[in-house]
Amino acid sequence: MKYNQEQGYQRNHVIVQGREKVLEEFVNSSTVINGKRVRHKLLNFFSSNSEDALTGSFLDTFTQVMELKSRNTQLLSMLRL
Repeated sequence: MKYNQEQGYQRNHVIVQGREKVLEEFVNSSTVINGKRVRHKLLNFFSSNSEDALTGSFLDTFTQVMELKSRNTQLLSMLRL
């Protein structure tokens, strides 16, 4: 994991290596609000004070840690056979 110093929303995130595209797709996703398509995540992720930026970064990192833990547990159980 690294802290990305680039300008843009990336500067507010811990980005797990290989997950850059997933983060980009998530941040650029849109929703319809009052009949208008809005990319609300993109705006919020630019602010270093944004709870959305912090939460998104945490959840992606946490998910990756849990998946790694699960893979390691499965590997260990296979080795014990």
